[in-house]
Amino acid sequence: MADPTNRDVDTPSRPNPLWMMILAPLSTLTLTLTAASTVQLYAELVCRVDGPKTLVFASAPTQCASATSAFLAVLTSATGITTFLTVAWWGSFSDRHGRTRVLAVTAFGHLLSTLNNIFVAKFVERIPGGYWFLLLNSVVMGLVGGEIASESAALFAYMGDLSTPETRSRLFSLASGFAVVGVAVGPLLGSFIVRFSNNVLWVFYVAAMLRLIQMCIFAFVLPESLTRAEMDAAMARMREESLQSEERTILSRLRRAFFFLQPLAVLWPEKISKDSANGVAKRDWNLLILTVGNGLMLLASSSLTSQFLYALSTFRWDAEYLGYCISSLGASRGIFLILILPVVIKYFKDTRTADTSETEPLLAEEDPQRPLPAHSSLFDLALARVSILIDMVTFAILPFAPTGSVFTLFIMLGSFGYGLQAAVNSVALALYAAKVGPGKPLETGKLFGAMSVLQAVFANVLGPFMYGAVYAKTVATFPTALFFVALGNTVVAFVLFAFVRLPPARRIELE
Repeated sequence: MADPTNRDVDTPSRPNPLWMMILAPLSTLTLTLTAASTVQLYAELVCRVDGPKTLVFASAPTQCASATSAFLAVLTSATGITTFLTVAWWGSFSDRHGRTRVLAVTAFGHLLSTLNNIFVAKFVERIPGGYWFLLLNSVVMGLVGGEIASESAALFAYMGDLSTPETRSRLFSLASGFAVVGVAVGPLLGSFIVRFSNNVLWVFYVAAMLRLIQMCIFAFVLPESLTRAEMDAAMARMREESLQSEERTILSRLRRAFFFLQPLAVLWPEKISKDSANGVAKRDWNLLILTVGNGLMLLASSSLTSQFLYALSTFRWDAEYLGYCISSLGASRGIFLILILPVVIKYFKDTRTADTSETEPLLAEEDPQRPLPAHSSLFDLALARVSILIDMVTFAILPFAPTGSVFTLFIMLGSFGYGLQAAVNSVALALYAAKVGPGKPLETGKLFGAMSVLQAVFANVLGPFMYGAVYAKTVATFPTALFFVALGNTVVAFVLFAFVRLPPARRIELE
């Protein structure tokens, strides 16, 4: 691992956010390489017990589809529960020990999970619990902070360490764009491997090799974005907080019992310094509302696995065709994030006229003398709202797709709302900077770790369970019900985002 003592020296090992333009697509390529094959493999394993021994999921009966959906929901929910307990801790850990260590640990977890898929596929009849031994994947991935939660938190924190408010959303969108290039290439490569090898396990062999390479890059090649002084300062702050909470009180004991919730304090609304007319201080709820609203959007996005099961059953797809669909989705997202969104940001971000109604912190008094918020953050918030509207339209039309090709086209339409995460992360950093105050150190790992906790709850615990249950119960009578549920999620999220207000510009400028 590169020496983190000084990131300002111009050396070959100097940290640079451009590293993420290489490593983000490698990560998503490896993750999505096995996406379609995993669905087919799990369906085959479930059908050996709960249905006929078929190798084509599309020919499986309705009860087999229902059992597969329920099994996938259990796996994803188990991952989400363990992720909820660990991801915030990993975010705080990255502030104290570096982003690269967290990235290396998550890559190692993915490697173990991939190897376990191979093991279960080969010896499912001999191992305890049969295909339920795959729950070990959920435990392993949860312990390292989830399939993408801790990794994405560390990646965004890495870029946040090396960016400014003016460049942040553009940088986040570019990194997200390159990441979805991996989403486009991964399933396509997986489909080619399945076609030429006629064996889905070869996809997992290739994925295991790529995970090993990725882990070595994170551990030994990627320069650390934090300096040694910054990590030592974060460690000192943690020790000080620990000493302050050592008093033997019931409250302190409860805090220690629920240690995994402590990082969420960064999202809790603080009192605004200026009291209202009746003498009661208002609270700034904006960061929490933003995070919950984003969580609801991730809740809707977590229906994607059930959407794929719907497509497999309704349009008689197999793993190869599903891989092409996922690749098309990734390609459209990549084109939007790399070619379209950066141009929009460049030409409209700095020219957007500030609206005084957007400058007032939520639940605070009106003050016409306050300076306007930075145009960059205003644009990011507007971008997030527009992205949600696009997702609303997508979920509204998906149930009416008459063919698999039209279904794929409608899913690709949702790519134009894929700038949401980049915009949300940028706005969250602006709100967090205002909350901490000018001149004070920002623990971005703690922020993104805390956000990842709520994201894990919505995307990995509630979402898969809810949509898995909805699809399992309605697959025989009303299989499109899951799309209308997702539409309801996006409507509620849009209402929440409408209440988010930005602080004045002087509070969100990072020093």
